[in-house]
Parts: sequence; C-alpha cells; structure tokens
Amino acid sequence: MSDLPWLDPTRLSFVAAAEGLAAAVRDGLDPESDPARSSTPTAGGEILLMPAAGRRFAGVKAVTVAPGNPAVGLPRIHGVYLLFDGITLAPVALVDGAGLTFVRTPAVSLAAIARLTPDRPLETVVFGTGPQAWAHAWAVSELRPGSRLTVVGRTTVQGERLVERCRAAGLPAKAGTAEAVADADLIVCACSRASAWPGRTW
Repeated sequence: MSDLPWLDPTRLSFVAAAEGLAAAVRDGLDPESDPARSSTPTAGGEILLMPAAGRRFAGVKAVTVAPGNPAVGLPRIHGVYLLFDGITLAPVALVDGAGLTFVRTPAVSLAAIARLTPDRPLETVVFGTGPQAWAHAWAVSELRPGSRLTVVGRTTVQGERLVERCRAAGLPAKAGTAEAVADADLIVCACSRASAWPGRTW
C-alpha cells in the first residue's frame, strides 16, 4: 500500500474523474486507436511506455515495475506522465505517474459501475490490498454511499491493514475470503498477478 501522503482520496473526486472520462469518450476519444504500449526488461524489472495522442494533447506514461522493491521498503511501481500540446508538441505538464494511475484506473471502473449497477449500496468484494484496492474501495463508496466492503488479501495481515484503513476513513469494511463472492453485487480484482493467489484460476 502506498505511503505517499498526498495520495489522499479525501481530496479527490473519483466520480468527477469518471464523468470526465465518459465525456471524453462521447466526444470521440477512442483508446483503442492509441499507439501500442511497449515493455523493456531491466536488471530490476521492466520499463513500460504508454503513449497516447488526441486532438488537443499527446502524452506518454513511463512506468517502472520492480518486483523486489517491497522487500526494501519501496513501492513496486514508479512512474511519470509527460503531457504535450497536441499541435506544437511543446511540453505542458509533468505528472506523477502513480498519482495519475491512482485516480484514472478506478475512474474507468466507476464509468462502468455507474451504468451497470443499481443506485444503492453495493455488497462489494475487493481482491487485493495495495493502492488500487484502496482506491477502488474509496471510489465505489463515493459512487454508492453505504456500500459494504469485504477485503480478500493474500495474507491476513495485509487484509486487516486495508480494512483498518477503510474503517478509519468511515468506510464499512471487513476481512473475508473468496467465498464472499457468492453474495456480492460487485467484485473488484485489484491484484497485480494471478500467482499471488495459489490454487486460484482467474
């Protein structure tokens, strides 16, 4: 889980971000037309490049993934986003990649959840305990206030840690197991790799 203090969802509106993404798609944005992403292996992991270009802006997100980082107290993923003017290609902004992803990924999920779920509190099961699990838990609760969260972590300690963080933010949460999906309205898979869940097929 990220310890960066500015990744504070109480200062963000995931719903507004989701509405902005939906509006961009209605305005003609087609993510499938973006250039292909690339991956470059390194000694410590890999570097991912994610370019995109539209009428007003172009940009690229550069992300590093270092699986060994958590063992030395560092986030597994780092990144930056460089935004350019769409016509002059002059640099416009440099954005922290982790912060951008923290908002953008759950916003994409919310754009679908808003249209596919009833307008009431949702029984929600969250697989994972990292930054995206935390972001999705908050985002779902922002969209559907009163939603009850069941956190399924790879370990009991990790699961309880996220549960405590949710409760501290006023979100109803408890630790659980994969069997909780039987009673779920919504299932969020916010884990980075299937190998983290031995014996499970996704």
